[in-house]
Amino acid sequence: MAICRVCKQEMSGEGVSCTGDELSGPRWDGDENCPDCNCPPGGLHHVGCDMERCKECGEQMIGFHKPGCKVAKKIGGSWASHDHP
Repeated sequence: MAICRVCKQEMSGEGVSCTGDELSGPRWDGDENCPDCNCPPGGLHHVGCDMERCKECGEQMIGFHKPGCKVAKKIGGSWASHDHP
């Protein structure tokens, strides 16, 4: 059981979109629920989802961001603030 740290909802439930707007990226554009956080098509990914993309640079939100990405600076921390090699 995985709980979203922002909206406190179960992420493996029946296709529930995140209700928090903390650094929310583009909406899920898949035809089915997200395979990682289970948000429905058109829904917002839950924070920490492997499939969520950065709304600033388009890279994976939990991965490396492009040089100059403002979101990477805003989040801080070593896991999301590195530039691409």
